[in-house]
Amino acid sequence: MKNFKILYITLFTLATFVACDYEKAIVDSADPGSIDNKPTVSISSDVAQGAVDEGTVINFTLQFDKQIQYGVGFHAVMSGSAGEADVDLGSARVLPFANSAVLSVEIIDDLVPELDESLTIKIEPDSPASAYYVHPNSNLSGFSYTIKSPVDPDDLIVALEWDFDKSHDLDMFSISADY
Repeated sequence: MKNFKILYITLFTLATFVACDYEKAIVDSADPGSIDNKPTVSISSDVAQGAVDEGTVINFTLQFDKQIQYGVGFHAVMSGSAGEADVDLGSARVLPFANSAVLSVEIIDDLVPELDESLTIKIEPDSPASAYYVHPNSNLSGFSYTIKSPVDPDDLIVALEWDFDKSHDLDMFSISADY
């Protein structure tokens, strides 16, 4: 019985090598580093560029024109007069053999009266490895928004603060005149 197993394994191994005809094998002729193998990324937003209110969540859809066998990560970066406390920047990953992912950015409603702020959000690969798998002709331009203050500039704003040196508790309210 032992000899039969050895004979079976030998015949199976020999059949495997004989069955592979390397001269007729189909080979992908594209260079593995060629940009032809990399997906072009397009980005769309569910919120039109322009004025947005605090508390708004903006969803960016990252769409690949072709699937690849690697996961590619993206993150949002911001510029403009808005600060990091005004925006919760998200990240997303297009999974292997998937075509899309959604990256969400939240405009935080901090209930603080302030002037309108500008915000430009740009979606970028999150690492050099992810950037390698993105076609260089991908349009990764920024999206521009103006964060509108929730307080009417004609409102009277009163701020009351106690024990300034000990605590930074702050109570605010606004009064709108209806005349």
